[in-house]
Amino acid sequence: MNAGSRRQADAKASEIASVALCLAGYEASFVHGSVYTADGGWLIR
Repeated sequence: MNAGSRRQADAKASEIASVALCLAGYEASFVHGSVYTADGGWLIR
């Protein structure tokens, strides 16, 4: 799948974990019912 992505690389586990940690923290206390796509730009292609 990475052949057509914007980034041309697979995500590292730490990159996906960063999104999860941000959403689990206090900074995301007002985030409700949102979908965050961490796909290296594949969706905007």
